[in-house]
Amino acid sequence: MRNLFRKKRINIVLFILLLVVIIFAVIFYFNARSSPDNENEGVTASDTRIAAVGDSITYDMYIAATEGDFYPEQLENLLGEGYAVRNFGVSNYAAQSSSDFPYETTEEYEESLDFNPEIVIIMLGTNDTKATNWNGADQFKEEYEALLKNYQDLASVSRIILASPPPAF
Repeated sequence: MRNLFRKKRINIVLFILLLVVIIFAVIFYFNARSSPDNENEGVTASDTRIAAVGDSITYDMYIAATEGDFYPEQLENLLGEGYAVRNFGVSNYAAQSSSDFPYETTEEYEESLDFNPEIVIIMLGTNDTKATNWNGADQFKEEYEALLKNYQDLASVSRIILASPPPAF
């Protein structure tokens, strides 16, 4: 009986420790995701503004990663002075407006347009391949082109780079 009580107590302690770890992971995740109130903070008039648009691959949803590991931040460090790269990635979102989570409905999408980027790097398409989203190549192409047009219509944009999503099998 004494061993049974001891095992229950150990299980309760382990459960509480697991909850604490999960809570800290969630807090870290959302703190890493938060961005300054003003996306143009620290951007000078002479900086080339680059918007990194995409899903979790751009946003970097992995909790173990630190904020400096996100590819847009690494790109900004590699480019150096004269460039301002902003991360407008959102986990689980897709290029198609007919998807379960269309990128165009996000706050990050609006912020990416308001950023008035000169260069836009778009890596969307992985979540479009989900069975609930995929309606064929023609629809994907049409809706992706509509999303691209919104960036092409910005007077500030001189180049749009489409990054290939990883293959889905």
